[in-house]
Amino acid sequence: MEAAIQALAVSVKSGEDIPWPPTKRGKVEVIRTHETIHNELKALVKETGYRQNVVVLAAMQRWLNSNKS
Repeated sequence: MEAAIQALAVSVKSGEDIPWPPTKRGKVEVIRTHETIHNELKALVKETGYRQNVVVLAAMQRWLNSNKS
């Protein structure tokens, strides 16, 4: 999760066009990260204007797609 959020942050900062996936209501899940990653996530939420669940989902999808063998 942390690698996915870091990679998304780099892409957003470089101006890359990011597909932001729509989300549905679902069960709340707690994700534990290091404080630096948590701060990075909060900064992405503020910068993009998207909710945290959208940012995390985009990060996860991009990371999974980039690591397909």
